[in-house]
Amino acid sequence: SILWEKGDRIAVFEGGEMYYCTSDASGADVTFKGDVPSADSYVMMYPYDKSAILSGSSISANIPSVQKVRPGTFDSNANLSVALSAKHGEPNIHSAVFRNAGAYLKFEIDSHESDVAKIVFSPIAEGRLSGEISIDINSADDISVGGGSIDTVAVEPLVGKIFSAGTYYAVVC
Repeated sequence: SILWEKGDRIAVFEGGEMYYCTSDASGADVTFKGDVPSADSYVMMYPYDKSAILSGSSISANIPSVQKVRPGTFDSNANLSVALSAKHGEPNIHSAVFRNAGAYLKFEIDSHESDVAKIVFSPIAEGRLSGEISIDINSADDISVGGGSIDTVAVEPLVGKIFSAGTYYAVVC
């Protein structure tokens, strides 16, 4: 399962502008707080990326071609996810369920593979795995992803120069 970490930031789109909100705790259900104009609903994206653009119902964003990972998880800058918020009865209280825009490639490094410093994934046939993508978010339950401008994803350890034994994930489009 995917858990939020304290300090995670999401982009919140409203009125042609992008704002950010920050989580104040870790866990499956967290609260994000920030300075955002009041609205009935918001388009949101994780992670916050000031270069992302919302145009109509399409978000242009980037899945990094080089990802730095920790055991048991993915690069937090690579896991693009989007949501449409729903307003509750209280003013400025919204809830949202984020949907992943990418897919995960799970791989394992065992204790016998002690000198792996980088893993590069590429498609067998034509295809793009990373780079600039377009996420069409017409509803919170139905997103589609198009694009990708780079045909590989390189994965490196977040800490140290070689992978320690464990399970890792790469995010691809």
